[in-house]
Amino acid sequence: YRYAHAIHTFGSCVRCHMPRVAKIGEAGDAHSHTFRFMYPQATIKAGGYDKQPNACSSCHHHKDTPVEDLVGFLEAAKKNDMPRPFTVHQQPEGR
Repeated sequence: YRYAHAIHTFGSCVRCHMPRVAKIGEAGDAHSHTFRFMYPQATIKAGGYDKQPNACSSCHHHKDTPVEDLVGFLEAAKKNDMPRPFTVHQQPEGR
């Protein structure tokens, strides 16, 4: 993919592969150490953000956007090989 593994310009592995899993009330909240990427599809399968957060939802709080719509956006981004940076708040040309 032209967007090289992610749709963001920052190159931080930690942001997606070690998402926040708990708030401990201090700087450097607790992060996952499994290094597994939790896809938004896992959130759908589990029944919602409250049951299974994903790597995207740990930073992006799209409470008014159904997770299915976000998954559709990610799939379209991969299919159309959209360049970085591209956010869910933008629409690809011609759509």
